[in-house]
Amino acid sequence: MRDSLLHLETTAAPLRQRFRSDTSTIILVSVAHGLTHFFHLLLPPLFPVFSQQFHVSYIQLGLLMSLFFAVSAVGQFFSGFVVHRFGPVRVLYLGMIMLVCSGLCLYLADRYELLLLCALFAGLGNAVIHPVNYSIINFRIDPSRLGHAFSTHSLAGTAGWVLAPPFVLFVSMHYGWHAVGLGAALLAIFTLGSLLWNRNLIQVEGGPVAAKVARTASPQASLSARLGFLFIPTIWLSFAYFFMSNTAFGALQSYLIPLLKHYYGLSLHAATFCMTALLVGNGLGVIVGGFIANKHLSHQKTIVIALTFSALLAVLLASESLPPALVYVMLPAMGFSMGLAGPFRHLMARIAAQSDEGRHCQSCIYGFVYAGQDMGTSITPAWAGQLMDSQHYMGVFMCIAVFQGGAMLAALIESRRK
Repeated sequence: MRDSLLHLETTAAPLRQRFRSDTSTIILVSVAHGLTHFFHLLLPPLFPVFSQQFHVSYIQLGLLMSLFFAVSAVGQFFSGFVVHRFGPVRVLYLGMIMLVCSGLCLYLADRYELLLLCALFAGLGNAVIHPVNYSIINFRIDPSRLGHAFSTHSLAGTAGWVLAPPFVLFVSMHYGWHAVGLGAALLAIFTLGSLLWNRNLIQVEGGPVAAKVARTASPQASLSARLGFLFIPTIWLSFAYFFMSNTAFGALQSYLIPLLKHYYGLSLHAATFCMTALLVGNGLGVIVGGFIANKHLSHQKTIVIALTFSALLAVLLASESLPPALVYVMLPAMGFSMGLAGPFRHLMARIAAQSDEGRHCQSCIYGFVYAGQDMGTSITPAWAGQLMDSQHYMGVFMCIAVFQGGAMLAALIESRRK
């Protein structure tokens, strides 16, 4: 009996240690992810201030976000190769330094050109986060906890979006808008310090899963071998999914408040409440999706169901006959269904990266697939902004439904191929 208890205790100790290590790693990379999303919405709340301070048009201000996402999209593709060459940890440190530089540019901004530099550095910092973080998760986290890892990672990104506007509002009201940049830079410095202090938890060389992955990796592969993933249909389907799903979500994120004001006659406070409800619903969906993902259910089928429901809600929201009161229920439901697909889309990208052709450069595949996110967001002003200026508010909701349907179709095709 004593021997049995001793054996159980000896077996349980490494499991507890592994759980603590995985949890700490997930928290570290998720905080870094949340910070990059925080920088997504650092500038937009200050657009009215910049318009008066620097006498620039809203087209010029919109260029700031277009620059951010364009740099991030292109940089994300190439950062996959950089991660493969130099390792994810050093590239993660560089990304945090870019965010520090972005905050300092905002703090020192006395002309429009420095705002462009702020957006450029923020885009570079954002560009590395997915190839880096998913390489770390893939190398270090036990496969049984991947669903929770991806859901926590996504939830941290949503938290970054939610926390940025009140942070900007509070700091700018009490200390001036320049202090927003300084505060953001200090947050990035603190995050960088935490990553350096706990670097043993994000190193991939000695990670618990590293040996298994290393057996299939090919660090000395030729450039043509590393680019071989571009000929894999699964990679392009994953890219298409990320592109279209983020185009839809980017339109909601950027234009939902004015949409609800003009189309449904809601007040600014009511529209802002609906936007918050959408993001909260999205976060809850991500949490639930993480638990479902750990049950090893078909990720493509879950995506198809969730996005079909979300697209139907977008079509209903386009209907002029819908009572405004239902908007308060439908938007969090839409956010929930979109969030539910979140952890599964990351699993979709992971499966693509672990294909036979992808073993030569997994971080390259993560960079390429997640570049679809930023490309989708970067084109949002081109079509949604045009529809908003033309007062075709119904068309915005309908296009959101079409893009969600396109993402659903990509997942469905991939499911059939499997």
